[in-house]
Amino acid sequence: MGTPTKSAVDLERDLLVRALEEAYESIRLLPGVDPNGPAMTWFAEHMWEAYHRERGD
Repeated sequence: MGTPTKSAVDLERDLLVRALEEAYESIRLLPGVDPNGPAMTWFAEHMWEAYHRERGD
């Protein structure tokens, strides 16, 4: 029996979680920047877009 493939929703969720994790880890190291604020949202969005470009979406 083969390995089940992930749905498009699962793949998108994985990319979003990866983008949020990496953005949070990067932002939290910057003094004076709230890792739960708009800077994290902005950075996570850019990370998510970069992952899509990397995959060729």
